[in-house]
Amino acid sequence: MIAVRVIKLIVVVVIALTVSSVHASEPVRLQLLAGLPKPPYIIEENGEGLQLEIIRQALKLSNIDVNFVHMPLGRQINAYQQLRLDGIITLPEQYQGVDIFLSEPYVNYQNVAISLSANNFNFENIEQLADKRLSAFQNASLYLGDSYERIADEAPYYEEVADQNKQMRNLFEEKVEVVIADLNIYKYFIRTHQHGIFNKATSVHQIFDERPYVVGFRRKDINDKFSLGVAALKQSGRYQAILDKYLALNGMGITVYR
Repeated sequence: MIAVRVIKLIVVVVIALTVSSVHASEPVRLQLLAGLPKPPYIIEENGEGLQLEIIRQALKLSNIDVNFVHMPLGRQINAYQQLRLDGIITLPEQYQGVDIFLSEPYVNYQNVAISLSANNFNFENIEQLADKRLSAFQNASLYLGDSYERIADEAPYYEEVADQNKQMRNLFEEKVEVVIADLNIYKYFIRTHQHGIFNKATSVHQIFDERPYVVGFRRKDINDKFSLGVAALKQSGRYQAILDKYLALNGMGITVYR
């Protein structure tokens, strides 16, 4: 009888250890707030995009799975607080607001001026745009500082366009002389539009500052694991491989002025 009880006890302990082991190996699952599609950063919901891939792969190294909840940037802080979600994937590195742990910067945005190379422009500062016909992304005059806002007022023609495909078409059809857009958005556009009117050499003028972005997490331990994961991706070359997947130009006709 005692032997039977011992055997039963051993079985219970083994089952308990097995269940515990299974639960220990199950991934942590997070819900992170992401913006609406903005290729190449975010291409489609829970799909591709360099930001989504960097985050997914960096956290996977710590056995953490991610589901992305997509909504406009302006609604994300309220959603983070009210829905008790686990984080926000696109915050400026100096963000100060809700109680949140900020990662190390993991992605950079940079607005640039883009022109057709045939025009031989070589802008070194924002002020040199003042006499050009300009097309910018929506609300550029609110985001790019006082100097740029003055240029927008002085330019002989100035427009802000929500549809950035239309914005690029206006450049290649020579309806405008300069486009203001994010460098990576432009690189991805060129990768995916290599025909017809878009087959012209262009020049990229880096006259705006680069802007690093971070992820904000509700939990400090997850934040620390993410930053370590990004560092590991960079060390292994996988981070650069993600960037190349979306941004490598392979000899396409773009000249970059720094």
